[in-house]
Amino acid sequence: MLLSGTQSGDDGSFGLAGIVKGRYMLRFTSLSYTGKAVEIELANQQALDLDTIQLLDSQLSLKQVTVRGEREKAKSDVSKTTFQIGARMQQLAASGVDLLKQLPGISIDLAQNISLEGSTKVIILVNGMERDGKYLNQLPASDIDKIEIMANPPARYDAGASRVINVVLKSDRRAGLSGNINMETPTIKKQIYTFPSARLSYGRGKVDAFASYSGSLGYFDIVEQSRREGSISDQKTSISSSRNERQKNWSHRFSYGLDYTFNEQNSITLYGNFNPYSQELDGNIRALYQGRSTTKWDYLKEDTDRNLGSFYSLFYKSALGKRKRGELTVDGSYYHLRAKNQSVFTDLVTGSIQANLVRPVQNTFNLRTDYALPISKSLRLATGFQLKSNRFADQNQSNFRYGGTNQALHGSVRFSKQKVVSEVSLRLEQAVFGIIGSKALRFVAFLPNVAFQYQLREGVSLKANYQKVLEYPGLYQLNPFQMLEDPNTYRSGNPGLRPAKVTNLGIEYSRSYGKNFISLRAFYNNREGAINDLTRLTESGEFITQLFNLGTIQQIGSQFTGTFSVGKAIQLQSYMKLFRAFTQVNNFAISQGLGDRQKMAYELAMSASASLPYGLAVAAQFTYNSPTTEMQKMAFANALYFISLQKTFSSAVRTGITFALPFGKIFTYQGEKIRSETLTSDIKKTINLTMLPVFLKVSYTFSKGGKRKQVNGSNEETGIRQRKGF
Repeated sequence: MLLSGTQSGDDGSFGLAGIVKGRYMLRFTSLSYTGKAVEIELANQQALDLDTIQLLDSQLSLKQVTVRGEREKAKSDVSKTTFQIGARMQQLAASGVDLLKQLPGISIDLAQNISLEGSTKVIILVNGMERDGKYLNQLPASDIDKIEIMANPPARYDAGASRVINVVLKSDRRAGLSGNINMETPTIKKQIYTFPSARLSYGRGKVDAFASYSGSLGYFDIVEQSRREGSISDQKTSISSSRNERQKNWSHRFSYGLDYTFNEQNSITLYGNFNPYSQELDGNIRALYQGRSTTKWDYLKEDTDRNLGSFYSLFYKSALGKRKRGELTVDGSYYHLRAKNQSVFTDLVTGSIQANLVRPVQNTFNLRTDYALPISKSLRLATGFQLKSNRFADQNQSNFRYGGTNQALHGSVRFSKQKVVSEVSLRLEQAVFGIIGSKALRFVAFLPNVAFQYQLREGVSLKANYQKVLEYPGLYQLNPFQMLEDPNTYRSGNPGLRPAKVTNLGIEYSRSYGKNFISLRAFYNNREGAINDLTRLTESGEFITQLFNLGTIQQIGSQFTGTFSVGKAIQLQSYMKLFRAFTQVNNFAISQGLGDRQKMAYELAMSASASLPYGLAVAAQFTYNSPTTEMQKMAFANALYFISLQKTFSSAVRTGITFALPFGKIFTYQGEKIRSETLTSDIKKTINLTMLPVFLKVSYTFSKGGKRKQVNGSNEETGIRQRKGF
């Protein structure tokens, strides 16, 4: 029983008074010393001097200390916004795609196409390696540490990089054998949209290796209704058509990678993939043509679509200098695409046949070197160069062999001092491109990027940015071959396209407080030489849609981005954008009957998720963009919305059920309207759905071994092609 106690002075002296006679045990303790007990016996009114009590040093070693706390939700930097991935977010996600759904400003549709702030032109990076949604689908959410959103990326990225999402993996990765499997199962045979994936990783010593599979299967019934009316030389022509087709899309991507770490300063990464895929629309086309004559058509359309893409890259990283402050990276990659795209139209009355056939080939080589050196805590310099070569051809057309070469130098200076951070970068790019054997187009572009941030107080900042980028046309946009869409309607690319010049300017206020983050931004976007469709009626009574540089498109407006936590269980994300769009046509567009236009527009994306007892979680998403103003047409689509329920049985097994567009029945995924003096057009493309489309998902993850470190990798080039169907 404790009778009394005291504390010693600075010199170690102490005293106890008022102790009656008897036998006692004195216990002495001190932090970082071994305790000691001394037995004493006191007589009546006896004073006892214990002299010096010596304690021995004590050392305590802890194998592990775990500090639990919730990470700050988001952090705003001069060139990016970083979202930390907490334990609660990972509980609601099985893959990288599931994590993206929880971030504001990012929308993912039923086909897992990713858009950022309303734009689908998004570069996806994983530790600096260019990937896509298929790769993120097989990446376990537990491997992801944070996600960086760059709405205005620095000049070190490709000239066309206007928006970048960089997924940063945890530096400590599992050693030994680990893997995951994600399976999705539709409940109705007529509606198949599934994205199976699997990944197997192994690490030992200085080597880490992985192999993975990402699949995509999309089978839907597509209905397209269209009507075009035009006049030329006082002759009116109209085509009304109805298409009932079965979409049959599939993709199987097999990837592999190897990381070898020589030492703490040097590492090398090998990555590659092999991707066969197909996009087919088979069905019936009925059309009524009224012009110089009146003709009815009833055609059977059959597609044969075979594509094979492959990608190989080698990435080297080195820390230079005595203090390992400098960083050198060398990245070389090669992409190859070979395809056969054919559509056969058979007249069900006469038996006559019309056909399209293209055999596109693409070869892209890319070499990039970057060097960064911190001069001091406040100053950082970076520089580098990039060489890129593109070769496009159509093996079915000897006259289409297109070549392009890009050479670029870039440099940047980053300065930070107390509350101020600024980054100034410049990219000097020279390009030569055109039909091989013809006169080539040459130009030199200066692409500045200036960003400034001032921290008003902790967690609150004000940012401003100015950026210029280029948007280059892709293989299918350049190919001049006329693709038959119906007996009197054609579509083709244009080898004379020039890159569009894009200017971005913005001012942003952001605030991060605990688990919440908000951002308010005013912006200006100018796209000079915008690449747009132009539909025309020819003298022979045919409608042709072709790509041209038609003028300038501007957007001026504001946007709000926010993520909020309500209690410990509920998360809310919101993105809203309101702007006025202006089109300013060039002389060629004026000659085709186009004029300047302007219109208010908005974009809205919201999501919510909640953790429930018994390992349950529920989530909902809603996305809608108002009709988009282009040079000639207005493009539109219905709102997208999903509801999902997930059950976690253990750290290894998850199951889920997703309701896509419940009660919608008919979903318009693409539509357009054209209203001009010489042409009107209405097109609506829809998919037929059941009352309650349901998709089931099962995920399994396993790992055996300790932890390892991950190395950054390289960028991947992919072919750009107008998607068929939904």
